[in-house]
Amino acid sequence: MRRIGAWMTAVALVGGCGSAANPTGVGDPTPTTAPTTAERVTTTVESDIASGSTEVRAIATTVSTTAPDAAPTTTAPPTLPPTSLAPTTAASTTSSLAPEPIVLRADGLGGGGRIGDPAETVVAAISARLGAPTSDDSMQFASEPSADGWFATPDGEYAFSAPVARTVCWPRELCATFGGRDGSALTLRGWTYAVPGAAEIGGLTTASGLTVGRRWSEFVTEISAPPGGCYSIGYGRTAEGIDLQLSGGTWSRFSEEGDYEALLPDPAEVTITGLSVGDRVVSLYEDC
Repeated sequence: MRRIGAWMTAVALVGGCGSAANPTGVGDPTPTTAPTTAERVTTTVESDIASGSTEVRAIATTVSTTAPDAAPTTTAPPTLPPTSLAPTTAASTTSSLAPEPIVLRADGLGGGGRIGDPAETVVAAISARLGAPTSDDSMQFASEPSADGWFATPDGEYAFSAPVARTVCWPRELCATFGGRDGSALTLRGWTYAVPGAAEIGGLTTASGLTVGRRWSEFVTEISAPPGGCYSIGYGRTAEGIDLQLSGGTWSRFSEEGDYEALLPDPAEVTITGLSVGDRVVSLYEDC
């Protein structure tokens, strides 16, 4: 008997990617990559040509195939409860500006007061910058001036430009002199700044930096000084109008014949030892 075998193949998928709750598998938080089982059913048709009979047999074979990965799953981020942030308040800072420094000037004291300002105003301003005064002295002079215009003490030793003088000094060797007809209405008449020996550079300066302890040669274009003085002490003035006491070198001498000779020393040998402006109490018996 001769057989002719005709093969017809059908494939049925078993165990797909979906589930009962999510048939499509899209969005399933647990995608599966397990292999898919497919059953191949082979139908065999056998015909007997001689007898005209036909026998149909089905042969089932199991084939393991791997289905493509499921589409990527997008998981929404968890929803957080609303957060209430406390308002941020900037820290309040209070800055205290340093007082303006004292500047030595021809019209007064920068940061302290001008010539003619009331005594109490000037004393308060300077004390705020330099600290409490180290001395505060008053002097009474004659009620009427002498022929030269000065008011002298009864003993004739000291003189001033007004009947009453008050001299207040602070640390750093700064002194301010106040004057008036009586003690109730004193105004700034002048100031002095001197450091004995001037071994160190002064802490108070003019606007250009001129102060005690500096050399004349450092300010040669700003300082003018005539020949003559008191031995090793001379006197000069700044272009602004501040009076200077200068020390060093030889400013004067007496010849063998006893004649006075005025000299002008080398500025490099001369140190600034004092600055002053306006009126101050003077001694009428000073040698130099």
